Formats: sequence, C-alpha cells, structure tokens
Amino acid sequence: MTHLSVPPRWIVNLETEQLNNDNTSHPFYFDGKFDAPFDIPVGYSFIITDIIVNPLNTNFSPEDFFLALVTIDGGRSVTVRGDGHSAHLPLAGGLVVPGPDVYSPGIKGLTGRNTAFSTGPVGIQLLGYLVATDTVLAVGQSFTS
Repeated sequence: MTHLSVPPRWIVNLETEQLNNDNTSHPFYFDGKFDAPFDIPVGYSFIITDIIVNPLNTNFSPEDFFLALVTIDGGRSVTVRGDGHSAHLPLAGGLVVPGPDVYSPGIKGLTGRNTAFSTGPVGIQLLGYLVATDTVLAVGQSFTS
C-alpha cells in the first residue's frame, strides 16, 4: 500500500496532447502515450489528487497567461489560471471522476481544454488513483436519505 491507501498499480499519471488555445475539448492519455487513451474501468472511479498545467511556449514572456479547464462528465469542471509558469493545483481531498457505469447528464468521461483567453498552447497533467466503488454520486445528483 502507498500513502494513498491504494496499491501502486492503481496510481495513474494522465496527460493531454498539446492543447492549442481554441477552447476545444481533448481526452487524457496514460503517461502521455497517445496510443493509450484513458478510460475508467467499470466498477471503479478515478480520484484526481493533482492538476498540473504546463505552458508550452518556447520563450517565456511576463505577458503570458493561460486559463485551462478539466471537465468531468460534461458538468463538473475545475478551472486553472496562471501566468507563464506551470501551475500545480493539489487537491487535498481529491476530485471524484465517476466510472462508466454511473449515469452522466453530459458527455461521459474526462476532458481538458485550453481557452481562447490563453496566450499559447498548454499541456495538462492529472495525477490520481483508481478505487473500486459500489456507488458514487453522478454529476448533478444530490444526496438522498
């Protein structure tokens, strides 16, 4: 077990391809290998522990800026804003991405996008782990008693 209380084989590193500043949604890939798209296995959820956004400009400028989003199931989003330096957003409690067997009101899955407000391309990296789940709240669903 690790400090995350999961076996090492369930710890995941995900990356996007280069995201141009055109507000287009893109999938994530295991270890940035574009022949290995990320899909959550049935019966599992993915817990995001860290979001890292890296500007991909070759020359740093103090005017550089980015506004990138990570969207879960078309409805739950995290926005990361930064200057020309990398931005690291550690999520102490984690952010749950429901598995494919959980209803979604939007497009199912996990996407990243770089908005038109950004001055150049970025890459988004997600760190986290898979957990076996009996049940998890869908995006937009409230607790019931």
